[in-house]
Amino acid sequence: MVIGKNKCFLAGIILMSLCTVATGCWSYKELDEMAIVAGMAVDKVDDKFLLTVEVVSPQLEAEGAKFESVLFDSAGRAVFDGIRNIIRKSGKKLFWSHAKILIISKTAAEEGLVPVLDWVGRDVEVRGDMWILVSEEETAQEILKGEKGLYDILSFQIQDVLWAEEHLARFPPMELWEFLNDIGEEGGGAVATGVYLVPHNGGKIPQVSGSALFKGARLVGWLDDIETRDMLWIRDEVQGGLVIVEEVGKEQTKVSMEIFNSRTKVKPAYEDGKLRMKINIDLEMGIAELSTTKDYFTEEGITFLENATERILQEQIKGTIRKVQREYGTDVFKFGQTIKREMPDRWRQMKEDWNDLYPGLDTEVNVKAKIKSTALMGKSIQVGE
Repeated sequence: MVIGKNKCFLAGIILMSLCTVATGCWSYKELDEMAIVAGMAVDKVDDKFLLTVEVVSPQLEAEGAKFESVLFDSAGRAVFDGIRNIIRKSGKKLFWSHAKILIISKTAAEEGLVPVLDWVGRDVEVRGDMWILVSEEETAQEILKGEKGLYDILSFQIQDVLWAEEHLARFPPMELWEFLNDIGEEGGGAVATGVYLVPHNGGKIPQVSGSALFKGARLVGWLDDIETRDMLWIRDEVQGGLVIVEEVGKEQTKVSMEIFNSRTKVKPAYEDGKLRMKINIDLEMGIAELSTTKDYFTEEGITFLENATERILQEQIKGTIRKVQREYGTDVFKFGQTIKREMPDRWRQMKEDWNDLYPGLDTEVNVKAKIKSTALMGKSIQVGE
């Protein structure tokens, strides 16, 4: 069963096709002659590209429209060659205008995405709002072969998960147009959403989380969901989600807080002959859960939780910055773009050496947390003896 926005979309395709028949438009294509692509996976096997497409198969029945999907795969010496070869199996020309998901394998991403991105950037049917993901499994094809859950079309299932969770800061919601812009930025680094399989009812179902880091067009490393949120904070792209702070106070309390608002300002400062990035993050949160009976809902208690949150997040974000700088050397935080915007003269002096300067760039992180709400309860749970 396809539900939500995608059901409306597919019903719209059928409706438009039927309307076109009624008006006798010369450009009408019979619905059963169209192979509507919902998503594509790209793998690299030896010197060839293995392409897998999920094709929507709409059926008109007396009780209404029914939607199914089928997978076709084919290899080619180039991406376009592989796509052309799929037509030999499908018997139909592929229709790309409604493709929603592009999944790249680790191997293909590590070798470089230029051939893939060049094709998708040139094809007039491929839309720039297609989501780009990198498979953490051995192949990208495995993702499209995952269990479909409530859906008949797996690519639309993944898209709806991305829509539903894009404000939770567990992954970078990256569409094709933005990814292409990022890899083209001077001194910058691009990111894509991670996708992998998790057990579900005896099978495996796709799950999106974390981020794949690129230097140029090549995959160089990964961040988990917590590290991804740190990165998104620095990029001022956190719109919601949860902050879970553990081992707070003598009781080793675990505190879960919902992010209501997040604002980040990054400014370069040149002091004592050295460049430093100053990162100021302001958070407004509400307490969602406490693992203690201690009453933290006094002015003193709230201040204590705010200070603990600030201290823990500052160290956590600093650790993620150091990891990316030293292990991967890619500027996914967009520090170079910030320097270029704020200090254009200095950027012109240093841009040629940015890859050497970036790993040792000093950063200063300041987090200001404000707890604005305690939800429905104004005190901790009380447990009797």
